[in-house]
Amino acid sequence: MIVAPSTDPDGLFYAAQSEYNLFHTCNAWTADALHEAGLPISGDNVIFSGQVMSRVDEAAESQCQSVW
Repeated sequence: MIVAPSTDPDGLFYAAQSEYNLFHTCNAWTADALHEAGLPISGDNVIFSGQVMSRVDEAAESQCQSVW
């Protein structure tokens, strides 16, 4: 359910079923979603987007090494 527009013309805010706090941010949700999609990524202890991207980089490197 959309709850509000964003200042970004392409953005919207949606209702969530989970709680938002310092240790459960949209960055942790993103990491958890990637994990659910099958990537070896965890949302544990994720606060900043850079932490998610580091985990994505590690997963990509790991996946590429297993192919070669």
